[in-house]
Amino acid sequence: MRKLFIVLFVTTVFAQNSDFRKVDFGDSYESVKDKETMKLVLERENTLMYEGNVGGIDTYLVYNFHNDSFYLSSYMFKKEHTNRNGFIDDYNSIKKLLKKKYGEETFPFGKEYWWKNDLYQDDYEDWGVALAVGDLQNTTSYSSKAQNGNDMEIRHGVTGSNYSISHVIM
Repeated sequence: MRKLFIVLFVTTVFAQNSDFRKVDFGDSYESVKDKETMKLVLERENTLMYEGNVGGIDTYLVYNFHNDSFYLSSYMFKKEHTNRNGFIDDYNSIKKLLKKKYGEETFPFGKEYWWKNDLYQDDYEDWGVALAVGDLQNTTSYSSKAQNGNDMEIRHGVTGSNYSISHVIM
């Protein structure tokens, strides 16, 4: 079973004159609900979850609210792969879209591919296994500005643990 988690601010590849998709940080729960076009699949007091597609990959889109104010969102990609290297391919595909929109990425861990254990490092065919067991993590970060002038950080990553891999934009 794949883990779903939400950590930081996110901006989508397709934003146009808004902070995130068609909404701005600070928008109300109802305003976001009215503007979002993906299929609503979960509605909670401080959370809206949608299903859709980004860059050709099925995804969940989660909006989070505090005091009826949108402040946080994530894409959690749903695609499964029998060959776990497929997660790396998906990561690279989405990374190209993010790089096109936001420019050069930075690497929060000093490098894009962070190895906890380098057992599989020399054999690319096993990198998916390294992801699944938690020995490899791929993370890039991008910077942008919100409509109110505040800085935003967009993190894109693929990581795993206990043979479960998560691919997210936060």
